[in-house]
Amino acid sequence: MVVQLTNNFRAALEARLREQVQEMARRWLTVEQALSAEIDALLADINKRREASEEITQARLYRLERMRRLLAQVQEQIALYNRYAEGVIDEGQWALAAQGLSEASEVLQLSLWELQAVGLTFERLGVEAIENIVALARAGGPLQTLLQAAYPAAAQGIIDELLYGLARGRNPRETARAIIGKGLAQGLDHILLVARDQQIRAYRQAAWQQYQHSGVVRAWRRLAARNLRTCPACLALDGTVHDTSDLMELHPQDRCVMEPIIVGFEPLPRMTGEEWFNSLPEAEQIEVMGREYHQAWKAGQFRFHDLATVGEHTIWGPTVRVTPLGKLVS
Repeated sequence: MVVQLTNNFRAALEARLREQVQEMARRWLTVEQALSAEIDALLADINKRREASEEITQARLYRLERMRRLLAQVQEQIALYNRYAEGVIDEGQWALAAQGLSEASEVLQLSLWELQAVGLTFERLGVEAIENIVALARAGGPLQTLLQAAYPAAAQGIIDELLYGLARGRNPRETARAIIGKGLAQGLDHILLVARDQQIRAYRQAAWQQYQHSGVVRAWRRLAARNLRTCPACLALDGTVHDTSDLMELHPQDRCVMEPIIVGFEPLPRMTGEEWFNSLPEAEQIEVMGREYHQAWKAGQFRFHDLATVGEHTIWGPTVRVTPLGKLVS
């Protein structure tokens, strides 16, 4: 029942974040609309220069007045959008920190009931703890600093799509669509990644602190989402038990949650991520792991738990990623 409850909470959280992404993407349309005319003007200028047999290299692009004007507008528009995104993220962090505290308490209450831990109670963190939780979730720095990388990502994306379009001989209209839909969108991708990461961190930080403060939790067990979109590294770590002082190793878009383990009780038996993976048909295993990884794993070239490489980021702390295949089979 605890696993089902955590899955329900995870699904509701993902639905909330998806709705937020949709709204932020709609708001991004104002950035695209503000830049559309300048992109068309740049492409018209480039087309005239090419008709005059002028070679357009990346270095030459940066020297074009139209290119400089476009990049200045991109920087200005993204700065405006980032101010909006900061407000969304800030509000979301506070809301999800409060939600994390509440849902961690519900998980604890159900855990005690499931174990029939009669007479055992726990201390609840109050709402006054939320400010500290949000501050800790922002260990990587102010939101403004984290969002600033959106501009260089968008600028490079624009340059890349422009050069690709010139090399392939795409017509200006098609190139303009690619610049907006693929190049400029790299800035939005970064912003959305920061937005999700910062809010999820506040949610997990709240649950983690509630478990530490409860007085009845001695450890926590990692539970992965377990579907065909789940990261193989998360599946490899699924079911592992950690001390309450340990932070969960995370990666972008991570959806793992912590299951509390109660003092004086052994954790209830659960299927691990590896066991779940082994139960899948081979076609689904390949979908999760990738064909090359799957072939090497089937050949016994590495063990399932080797898929996860845990590291330490200087800003974000414990991280996890899928081990490169070259390291697994070397």
